[in-house]
Amino acid sequence: MNIRNRGIAVLALFAALLVAVPVEAQYSTITATTIADGSGTTLASGEFCATLKNNLGQPASIRLPGGGQATNTPVCRDVTAGVLMTTYHGVTLGVMKLADTALTSPVYPCYKVVVTNNADGSVVIGSFGSTKSGYDCVQPTGSTWSFDSFIPSNAPGVMQIVGPLGPVGPAPTIVVDPTTTSAAGTSAAVTISGVQPTFHLAFTIPQGIQGIQGIQGIVGPMGPPGVLCTANNPVSDCMVTADSAGLNIGKFTDTGVLSAWPVAYTIIGPGTELETVKVEADFPWVGCTSGGAISIVDSLGNTITTMMLADDYGAGSNSTAYMLSVKKTVNAIVASGATDLHPLYTSPSGCTQYATGVRVDLTVDQVQTSITPLTASVVVAMTTQFYASVLFSANDSTVNWSVDGVAGGNSTVGTVDTTGKYTAPATAGSHTVTATSNAASVASASATVTVTGS
Repeated sequence: MNIRNRGIAVLALFAALLVAVPVEAQYSTITATTIADGSGTTLASGEFCATLKNNLGQPASIRLPGGGQATNTPVCRDVTAGVLMTTYHGVTLGVMKLADTALTSPVYPCYKVVVTNNADGSVVIGSFGSTKSGYDCVQPTGSTWSFDSFIPSNAPGVMQIVGPLGPVGPAPTIVVDPTTTSAAGTSAAVTISGVQPTFHLAFTIPQGIQGIQGIQGIVGPMGPPGVLCTANNPVSDCMVTADSAGLNIGKFTDTGVLSAWPVAYTIIGPGTELETVKVEADFPWVGCTSGGAISIVDSLGNTITTMMLADDYGAGSNSTAYMLSVKKTVNAIVASGATDLHPLYTSPSGCTQYATGVRVDLTVDQVQTSITPLTASVVVAMTTQFYASVLFSANDSTVNWSVDGVAGGNSTVGTVDTTGKYTAPATAGSHTVTATSNAASVASASATVTVTGS
């Protein structure tokens, strides 16, 4: 070959290299991230295979641009959680690449795509054998092609027949079931049930959290005053009996003149608490061989308290006359059923001097219990708070709680703890919550609680 012919050959080869398509440009990189079955469920594990076919669905081969052949050997990759992987049967093969069908010869050949489910071997996309599907002619183009964007069409040579429009279905009926109240802090929920055309909606709504305690209510009206047993109370003087030494011991009067001993009582009611006893004498007892006492006794014969009478405050050596005055705090509840209190005097004996006038003063109160609120409403299994106060008791301000007469309640009527917190039972109804004074069981107060289903 002469020099001229060699030059022409070199130029021809150089031109061929300039127009040749790079190898990578002959293929499209295939991607997919949302592979699912016919019901729309993401495919957990499967296989994605693409095989060259002609328009009759028969195996085919093509010539790649710039030379080279692509055969009808299937190209497969694993599918995991709907994503096309770079592995097949766990072996890494790299990204899936199929011929760019716009550059092949002949142009636009078809790839038949079949996706199977590894769980049961079923076909979830495409079809096997001669069975036609909308995935018989997949034609990727460009450097990257997404299977997610592919819209399946009729298989080549298969006519699509559209059937008549079906009848209009019945209008749905929506039924809202009773709302259920759940515990505070839980999430709201709705459940849909039923069969077409009737559907049920059941809402579950959490109860609101318990609010802050309300402000203290106004002070209730003043109760009746306790009976004060004094010398100037002619209705219920509390006077001792005659001195056993024969002296005419009586009550004080405004003029200081001793009067005769009447039978004296202090009338009381249920839940009475004896607060204090005060004994006063015009002269002390002097030189006595034994001491005396004044006891406060109820109408049932129970002795509430006893006050010893001092012998001139010590051995009778002091003969100076002066007033004896002793006050005792008792704070004792009178027995249930007692109707009055009266003093019982036991005289000292062997005295060189006896008191000529004695007065006994009693201070009593009638214990009362109050409860708030007087009415309340609460959802089944939820709680509400009651408060109780004990009035006119210096002895004990605590209460016992009960529901419908049952101490502490039970699962049928609801329960109440020592603080007054009531927990409703599982069924609706109306119940009575009672607070009873521990100091006086007759002093109680009740409230009505209504338990609702929602």
